Amino acid sequence: MGDVTATISRQELPEYVECVSKALTLARDKVRRANKASHEYLIPALCLPKGLAPIVQIFLQGVLSAESADAREDATKGLTLAVSSTTSAALKAHIIAITGPLIRVVGDKHPSAVKSAILESLGVLINKGGIALKPFVPQLQTTFVKCLSDVQISVRMKAATAIGLLMALQTRVDALVNDLISTVESDETEAGICESTYKAIAGVFAYGGKNIAAPNVTRAVDAAYAALASSSSGERACASLALSRAFLWCPTEERTAVLERLNAGDGRAAEHREGVADALCQISRANGQVIMNDHASITLNALVRAASDERPPSRAAAARGLGALAAISATTSGGASPYLSKLMPVLSKLLRDAVIEVRYAATRAFRVIIHAAGPSEMSIHFESFMNVLAECAVADKSSEVRHQAERAVYRAFNLQNGMDEALEHLRA
Repeated sequence: MGDVTATISRQELPEYVECVSKALTLARDKVRRANKASHEYLIPALCLPKGLAPIVQIFLQGVLSAESADAREDATKGLTLAVSSTTSAALKAHIIAITGPLIRVVGDKHPSAVKSAILESLGVLINKGGIALKPFVPQLQTTFVKCLSDVQISVRMKAATAIGLLMALQTRVDALVNDLISTVESDETEAGICESTYKAIAGVFAYGGKNIAAPNVTRAVDAAYAALASSSSGERACASLALSRAFLWCPTEERTAVLERLNAGDGRAAEHREGVADALCQISRANGQVIMNDHASITLNALVRAASDERPPSRAAAARGLGALAAISATTSGGASPYLSKLMPVLSKLLRDAVIEVRYAATRAFRVIIHAAGPSEMSIHFESFMNVLAECAVADKSSEVRHQAERAVYRAFNLQNGMDEALEHLRA
């Protein structure tokens, strides 16, 4: 491959982006079929020393000099695909050659689709390259923070994701998180900018929370809590995520105080209740073991209250949160968990909800709980939910709800080992 590309002039290299991208896709499909259980699809040829070099040359030239924005976007996506298909060791020799040009290009004036693709590519490089990207951390951080205020939401959200990934390589996190919190605290910051900034804060806490000082943890929690009442659904969602990530780094007393504030639901507007329900859901999913060890009662009570809210997003969030916590309990105690007998009727009621989003969340919750409890463990609770779950599997109008219900029933009756257990329950 290197010998072939050596005969092609630099100006002509972008013309080969499409065919090389197709070849990469076919090679990845072949690897995926051969390794269905794998979560990473590595192309053997690209894992060889210098195996990536000729392909990188083609894609980089496409990013830098392709004539149209669409062609540059395609070249960037091809580069991302190539980086995803090799090992960290094989990538190491190409880190400088790839990262430097991408940082320069993302700072230029390009359409949002091109910028988004480049930011995604940089995120993949951070994941794959690891410590080899350490020299680029200051430049990358400056670039990502600047993109948080881009006019296009796709660029802002890609930048927010990349900032979080970068924190795995950055030990001096406090100054950054202080600036991000100051941005969302300002009354002059637009809701769209707040949305992406809260997502960035969530990523910073997820990957670099141990390096954040206690005062900034408290500030992040307070700012995110206040944003749960925002009129912007996107800002509420990202604030919920930020709150859930900062929550882990609070002392026990402060975590309890946060949950008490979330549980004090009287007099809240409908949108505020949606934000609170989503926050409870995100906290439960991100910190399930901590919640079940130290804050189970107050959190479960708040989620059960949200499950009867008049707003469908609140009920769906409650179903997801209850499913996450019930699964944690079921993993430890199986079907004998003391919480399951109280939570199964609540989730069962949500299976009959008029809104597809809520039914999907409830069937998904049952699937997660049954899987966590283990085969046959849930049989003592069948009376409280199985009839409704089976009805969803057979007759629900939504194919997605039916699929989740089918998989839950399949696991509950241990059908992977035959029909005997199912027939026994049916006779009973």
